[in-house]
Amino acid sequence: MSSDCYGWEQVLCNSAMAHIVGLSLNHIIDTTNWLLNVSLFWPFKELTSLDLSGNQIGGCIDYEDMSGNRLTWSISPYIGALSLTKAISLSDNNFNGAFPTEDLCKLKKLEELDISGNDFEGILPQCINNMSSLRVLDIFGNRYIGNHFTNICSE
Repeated sequence: MSSDCYGWEQVLCNSAMAHIVGLSLNHIIDTTNWLLNVSLFWPFKELTSLDLSGNQIGGCIDYEDMSGNRLTWSISPYIGALSLTKAISLSDNNFNGAFPTEDLCKLKKLEELDISGNDFEGILPQCINNMSSLRVLDIFGNRYIGNHFTNICSE
């Protein structure tokens, strides 16, 4: 890997293939609550690292769909940034280990969560039972044990 990609700062390349594999775009915008057009990153097929921290990305994204990728990064900081989101799909990726339950339980407006087809494991947090807006919870294809939730779809 080379940190010098076409002489650009904050860009990481695979020098053998001349593909951009990393973008460090942290703290580049000094505006509060702007919306990010994620389609800008679609041309970067080899991108494995994207740092957008400290950019005050805001607004209201109702539906976040990251399904069907091969994502393996830690989703904890990502989930915490979606406090106003109503639906999240992270299905069919390569996530494993424990789902960031502390961040999940802070998503008070969440209506749908699809994390199926990954390799999450452990015990689902009891706080899911208190998420009054949650109507759909798809955890199929993971390795969860324990809690049964009675309040989901109870209204």
